[in-house]
Amino acid sequence: MASRIVPEGGWSNLKPFKTPRVEKQSHLRFVKSLICVCCAAQGLTVQADDPLHIRSISLIHGKDETGGSRKSDDRWTLPGCRRHHDQQHGMNERNFWSMYRIDPFLLALVLWGLTGNEHAAVEVIRLHARGGV
Repeated sequence: MASRIVPEGGWSNLKPFKTPRVEKQSHLRFVKSLICVCCAAQGLTVQADDPLHIRSISLIHGKDETGGSRKSDDRWTLPGCRRHHDQQHGMNERNFWSMYRIDPFLLALVLWGLTGNEHAAVEVIRLHARGGV
């Protein structure tokens, strides 16, 4: 009969594995050059100057949990203005995105892939704001 290996202190003391945070300053600069996704959802064109880091978890999109002092990877960032950045942090995040009818995970992944292509990114944001993505 094979013996079982139990970690020191038992199974309940194990902490989940966390991958290192991906930082990409060129992507953050790109995101700041775009229009605010929340303003676009309201039919407005406002320059983004304050990136919105998605804090919520979405395992289907590969987005792990963040919180406390741990910020999301830069790929999980959407363009936002200061007003919407403050609003995002002042309420339940899932309710925030739902209020603007934005799928933050899908849009963040698309923008990550479009880094550097400002024209295409703005078009995607506008399509998403109209419910086309």
